[in-house]
Amino acid sequence: MYDRAASDNTVECMLESLIRMLGKSNQRVEELSKRVGQLELIILSQSKNEHARQLVHLEEERRVLTHQGAQSQQAQ
Repeated sequence: MYDRAASDNTVECMLESLIRMLGKSNQRVEELSKRVGQLELIILSQSKNEHARQLVHLEEERRVLTHQGAQSQQAQ
């Protein structure tokens, strides 16, 4: 004969197991999202640093060219 109490207990155990699995899954998703956010910040920071280096380099080139232009005008 069908044992309803045993069936209910089995369903309850399965639901509890599923809830634990979902909790772990959500925790992993949150950890992954955190890591992705950290990587995005690192990439953005490196990009800004590279852009700043390029600007400094261009400014140095501009100064050199300005200085050379001034010297050539004086020579004339």
